[in-house]
Amino acid sequence: MNIAVDGRICGAKGLPGKSRLGFHVDLHNREIASRHGSQQFSFQSLYRAEETNVDVYKGSVRDLHEMLVDGYNVSLFVLGESGSGKSFTLSGNGKEAGIVQMFLDQLFSTIDDVEARSFRHGGHQRASVSLQMYEVYNEVIRDLLTPSNDPMILKHSATRGVHVQGGNEVTVTDSADGIALFHQGLARKIKSMTDFGPAQNFASTIIHFNLILPVDDKPFPNKSTFTIVELPGLEKLGDDLTTIRYREGPKLTKSLISFNVLINTIATQPYADRLINYGESKLTQLLEDEVGGNCRTQALVCMKTDSDPNLISAVVKMCRELEQVKNFPVLNDCIIQDLITQ
Repeated sequence: MNIAVDGRICGAKGLPGKSRLGFHVDLHNREIASRHGSQQFSFQSLYRAEETNVDVYKGSVRDLHEMLVDGYNVSLFVLGESGSGKSFTLSGNGKEAGIVQMFLDQLFSTIDDVEARSFRHGGHQRASVSLQMYEVYNEVIRDLLTPSNDPMILKHSATRGVHVQGGNEVTVTDSADGIALFHQGLARKIKSMTDFGPAQNFASTIIHFNLILPVDDKPFPNKSTFTIVELPGLEKLGDDLTTIRYREGPKLTKSLISFNVLINTIATQPYADRLINYGESKLTQLLEDEVGGNCRTQALVCMKTDSDPNLISAVVKMCRELEQVKNFPVLNDCIIQDLITQ
């Protein structure tokens, strides 16, 4: 199952005329290009500036919720240059909810229905939801659900794959509890400045909503995870990457450069027996399932109306490669869980 790629144009309400756009847009065919006649990319869905987070949720996230409840791992990558609406899409503002809140509202509504049906049939299992939230900046991993700034380390196990050792996994009791924890984590994101701009432009945020859900006719519940990844600002893709390494050091943009190399590599190797190196950065190590593994992954590319054409060319290339990445999601039922061994 290939990664699905959607686009969102963020800016003033209403899509400006083409003369005001920094790149070419064909809304009818859902296409973007850096310039008219240059290489283009066709999104599965392309959201205009006047469309809301509700539109994005219904078109790009609601199906992920359905697969999660059915027992599959799902993931949403939110990417784009800094200031393109990534954080607004996830967390909203005072007037409009973000897609994380919409997801939690729908998830706990579904859990209530599933548990009520299970109890009517004599079941006694209850569902559970937990949250993990990490930031990767300058090749350092921080747990956003703890006040400590101590760096975390990665560990590999047969049952959990690559994971953050000792990371907090907080039980979420309801939608309001989940959104409160989410905003607490956001408040702990890095806020310092670098010589090259705000540190948050170089940071990645990884959010895991882990679900254990009883199944009517099964003795054990399904276990699945919804992973949300907000990638660093893509504006660096418009520059020469070798020059960036020399100018900004080997670590500051390592997550973005390694992610770009990873999807390029996997896009050219679509078969399950491929051998892929995920070890180039902390971020790519944490994405073994979400990029090329046991996960149904959706990408949402946010674009500013005044994006530079050179950046759009790089974004088009990345979208083309993302679309070629093939994942292999499986139902995480009790049978699959028993097959995971040392």
